[in-house]
Amino acid sequence: RNGQVFYLFNNVERIIQISSDATPFVDAESGKDTLLALFSKIVDNAGSAIVITNTGNKTIYVNSAYTELFGYAESEILGKFPTLIFGPEEKSFLRDVRKQLAANIPYNGKIVAYCKNGKRLWLSTRVVPIFSKDGKREYLINIFTDITEMKLQESLQGRTLDGLAHDVP
Repeated sequence: RNGQVFYLFNNVERIIQISSDATPFVDAESGKDTLLALFSKIVDNAGSAIVITNTGNKTIYVNSAYTELFGYAESEILGKFPTLIFGPEEKSFLRDVRKQLAANIPYNGKIVAYCKNGKRLWLSTRVVPIFSKDGKREYLINIFTDITEMKLQESLQGRTLDGLAHDVP
């Protein structure tokens, strides 16, 4: 309504612009808030796994991309800590996230995570704190984008360049 722009991702693949007054989306006749339904569809089709946690760091929402990417049913995740997907090598990641969130700064980084079946994934990660009107942190939005293919390509390119460098007299 006031024209504010919010940036949620560092590596933008898609841009969704909502630039009109939301009032027409609220169906006063039936009392249903269709704007909420619209946002739910947007989140479910965002292409990235999204997890929302409460102040106790318990999962209160996962989108369909999360369940597809990691292989967990929603019922297996709700009420649990989102760290379920992280391996022991990600202790520094969790420490970095806590440090930035303590300063009320969103976290951006790359991590290794594991699917329910044990498959290892590289993820671009963004953790964004959501605050109440009185400035208290109420929720965390965790956004995970699978970058495994990109990491594999980088590794292959590095090995190829190393091999070429050793072959040069």
